[in-house]
Amino acid sequence: MLSFRLDFDLPEALCRPSRGRVRDARTERRRRALPAVLAALVLWTASSGARAGLLDDIPVGLGYAAWDLCTRVLAAGDDEARVRTRYTEPKVHPLAWLWRVRWGTDEVEVRTWLPVPSWRRLAVHRPGLGCTLVTPGQTRAAWATSQTALSSRPAGAAGAASVNGAPADGRTPAPSGSLPWPRGEGPANLTTIAHTALPAELERASAALFAETTDQPRARQNTQAVLVLYRGQLVYERYAPGYDARSMLTGWSMTKSLTALWAGALQGRGVLQLDEPLGLPAWRGTDKAAITWRHALNLAPGLAWDEGHSGFSAVSDMMFSHGDHAAYAAAMPLEAAPGTRFNYSTGTSALIGAGIRHKLGGNPQRTVDSLWQDLLTPLGIRDGFVELDATGTPATGARGVFRARDWLRLGELVRLEGQWQGRSVVPAAFVRFMRAPSPAHPGYGAGLRLYDTALMPAATPRDVAYFTGLMGQYMVILPGEQLVLLRMGVSLDKEETRRRVFEAALALARAANEPRAPVLAQGLTR
Repeated sequence: MLSFRLDFDLPEALCRPSRGRVRDARTERRRRALPAVLAALVLWTASSGARAGLLDDIPVGLGYAAWDLCTRVLAAGDDEARVRTRYTEPKVHPLAWLWRVRWGTDEVEVRTWLPVPSWRRLAVHRPGLGCTLVTPGQTRAAWATSQTALSSRPAGAAGAASVNGAPADGRTPAPSGSLPWPRGEGPANLTTIAHTALPAELERASAALFAETTDQPRARQNTQAVLVLYRGQLVYERYAPGYDARSMLTGWSMTKSLTALWAGALQGRGVLQLDEPLGLPAWRGTDKAAITWRHALNLAPGLAWDEGHSGFSAVSDMMFSHGDHAAYAAAMPLEAAPGTRFNYSTGTSALIGAGIRHKLGGNPQRTVDSLWQDLLTPLGIRDGFVELDATGTPATGARGVFRARDWLRLGELVRLEGQWQGRSVVPAAFVRFMRAPSPAHPGYGAGLRLYDTALMPAATPRDVAYFTGLMGQYMVILPGEQLVLLRMGVSLDKEETRRRVFEAALALARAANEPRAPVLAQGLTR
């Protein structure tokens, strides 16, 4: 996924846009600095060896910022100042020096104060559906006329009655049940592990995952939540200040794992089969028609793709400069025989979402309904959303937003091989397919990353499987140890986050099999 960074520095004090901003000293400084900024643009785009110029990067960064601010603030109810200064600005630095953010009651527009009309992106919030980035160059009115009116839940689904009556901050109503998770919303319970070394190790692991070792905004961990399951019980739960069990948290590419589970649920219903063609109409009569669901879920369709870490890669161009994600990905040339070459691709995940929509008759409402009816509602998930692209198709590679406790339900479903409280939500054979190494890459299954010594300690249990997201989101599943570790956050130093997460997972796996250290009496007197 995108890692947008323009690596020339501008004064940090100038990077502070706000709602309803009026012309002040900062605005005047920006106006006076226009010649220098334009010179910087020319130098950047003319620099030899630069694969993509600033003129390409800026629209991508504007799209990222508009969608990120809209999702986190308007849809998820996070604090605007925190989101802007800790999460969005550092990610697109130094774009904030150039932008103007306009907040509406249900939209966020990000543009530059430079005289380039095309440097503008608009994200629109729809209750229960999250935010959608409007196709660049299209007005909101024109986009709206092309949209089907959608309900965020099928009638009778869990949470359906709360969509319009939900709190303005986007959170679910306060939990009323005291039953233990997952049957209720009871607190984490350590009593079942008191005899093991887990309680002490949980505190150490959590402290390491939340620790900040720098004040530099572009190197912070920004951990929002850490939760741990052991033998199906919630044994640990901690949130950063400003967050709690009701907070809606962005999973980015964790959505790929959710999408694979959704496809599995549909296979269980007979809607699709792994070895049948994905069936996109645009591929009829072409070599791409041979691409199957298996190939796509293994991220090995053979299509060209650049999931690079520059501003102007295929993934960032698709996500932030094109309204129809699947059409963009479907147009990529075929470079290898399907099933023979692994290529991590948010575009391929977009094709899976489009394939699901096609299988369901092309109807966007039926597609949204299926996500809830076939996967989320059976797990007891009451709130959240997978955001839609500008055509109304779920952005199945990156835009899932749910409570941490509900992300955890998806991880536990994988550990339990698709079974949930006596019901088969996803066929067990399909989950085993997800957890089996792909013929194209031993470190990836279908929607899940697997054991890989290049990414984790060699001592990590070999049956590990995990969800992972762009900004250091991790859900590590250790079936043999009956453990699931979830870390949510917005990491700006993702390598450090990965190291900490897998060190914590390994330490917890070991502690689960160790008895609690004896407590020695001290200071006894006669």
